[in-house]
Amino acid sequence: MPPALAACIDDPAREVQLLLTEVRRDRGRVVLVDHALGLAPERWFAAASLVKLVVVLLAAERLTALGLDERARIALDAAPASGAWSADEPADEPFARTARRLLVASENAPYNRLYDWLGPDAIGARLASLGWADARLNARLGSTDVEANRRLAGSRVLDPQGRLRARAPARVVAMPPPFPHGAVLRGRGWHDGERVIDGPHDFSRANFLPLACVHRLLLALLYGEQADGLP
Repeated sequence: MPPALAACIDDPAREVQLLLTEVRRDRGRVVLVDHALGLAPERWFAAASLVKLVVVLLAAERLTALGLDERARIALDAAPASGAWSADEPADEPFARTARRLLVASENAPYNRLYDWLGPDAIGARLASLGWADARLNARLGSTDVEANRRLAGSRVLDPQGRLRARAPARVVAMPPPFPHGAVLRGRGWHDGERVIDGPHDFSRANFLPLACVHRLLLALLYGEQADGLP
């Protein structure tokens, strides 16, 4: 690779993590070979939009358990208490559109819809059951307000004919557990939505996804059981 890029990757201060899966095909059988560089599952990094794939998959799993498909509509009884949500955001929309907005356009408001519907506590429990107890999806996108992120709007799930299939009341979840591997202070300043505050920001209750977690979920989506055994 170009020397300048290689120098960035080799610089410990940049904390670069790379995870690549080579897809080999042998007589119709898919073989997945993993390659990693600088992988550090206990080091915090900003998960950013990686969280969107996770909530799409968990939402699809829950809808399937309800006997529904991508045509089901997920409705919030009120706007989320914090984070991205414009005045013209629809109260409900088909899951297919929510997923498309997340995975194609990488919009933030659809993530917040699924966050309030699924609940950060249920998200964490499901990821822990899959082997990712360190994962944390505790915050809406566009929100650093820990208390507001605990307050969930009531929600409904409607089938394609508009019939109610599930309802959840508005609730307040428990204070999320902090990042499990020590203090997380990053940056020289941060923006609280109104002003810049000097000094590092505490990300101990921000979203965190080990890179291998979201990587494996992507492989599981694409290749199913053939992804078993990878980190």
